[in-house]
Amino acid sequence: MKERQNQLRGLKTKAERFLSERLSLEHGIAENESTLNLLRELLKETQILETKLRDDREFKLLRSDNLKALMEKLAGKHSKINSQVKRASQDSWE
Repeated sequence: MKERQNQLRGLKTKAERFLSERLSLEHGIAENESTLNLLRELLKETQILETKLRDDREFKLLRSDNLKALMEKLAGKHSKINSQVKRASQDSWE
């Protein structure tokens, strides 16, 4: 009887840990998706500005190539978090 209760407590603890970790990872995914969407819009507007202003040497942050690099870096982080979510889901129920 006590062994069964200990098993149930262990499973409950494992499930709580899994849900907490999953929630944290899902939050990270949502945050990254939001940032990527914002960067996509900034990239569009930056490209418009660059075509209007032929001499873009004064712009350092608002250059499409800089924003593209930032998006690629963030997309890599996003992919890594997605992989962690998948692994966490698989590991926690094995």
